[in-house]
Amino acid sequence: MSRIPDWAMALRERRQGLDKSQAEVAREAALLNQTEVSRLERGLLHPTLDLGAAKLKALLKALEWSWGEFVHATGLELDLGEALEPRSLSTPQPYIPALEIPLLGTVSAGMRAIELYENPAHRVRVDGAFLPKGTRLDRLFALRVEGDSMVSEEITGIPPGALVIAERGRRPELGDVVVVWVRCLASNYEGGVLKVWSDGEDGQVLKSWNPRGPVFRLLECEEMRVQGVVRLVLTTPKVLRRK
Repeated sequence: MSRIPDWAMALRERRQGLDKSQAEVAREAALLNQTEVSRLERGLLHPTLDLGAAKLKALLKALEWSWGEFVHATGLELDLGEALEPRSLSTPQPYIPALEIPLLGTVSAGMRAIELYENPAHRVRVDGAFLPKGTRLDRLFALRVEGDSMVSEEITGIPPGALVIAERGRRPELGDVVVVWVRCLASNYEGGVLKVWSDGEDGQVLKSWNPRGPVFRLLECEEMRVQGVVRLVLTTPKVLRRK
């Protein structure tokens, strides 16, 4: 059973401290229903990533919380809270994506082993709205791409230097880009690679978009273990321009 996040426990304790039921909180919030309140308290619905400003504001009103008190109790110090307070139009604030994803290291789009940072303290900020529906936010991690096997003359693909956001535990479908740990003595290679999950006559095949890039076949390798399915690629606009 997965552990309930601390912020979810804080929501439940606040409601119970006010001697209110989930139904009462939902009724007072008006924009929420009891199921949503229950999912919030179990950590299945994120208050700042999933609710939106209007519902979050209604929830805080029902829980008799100021934004500052909510941040202190839950530890969710995100910029969405600032948007709940009146702001002068003459002092616009920079947009900062709220979702923070750990940057674990680099991954090869070629024939170089994956490199993990000794202290993966770096975080990548992402707008959760850009992620595909159904993505498990608690399973995301980021890697920086090295190598050019995922680009070609026809498509920009995933260029060197790009960041890939991958999801652990997701079953890959044909055509998905995946982070895979490969041990293949026939190719004299062991390490993490970024490849397209494909199907061949003799089983799974890891292909490159670059025709000169390496190809790994399941039956030719001693180990092929999917570490994550890529859900989002981040790169600078200048690399999108083709010559």
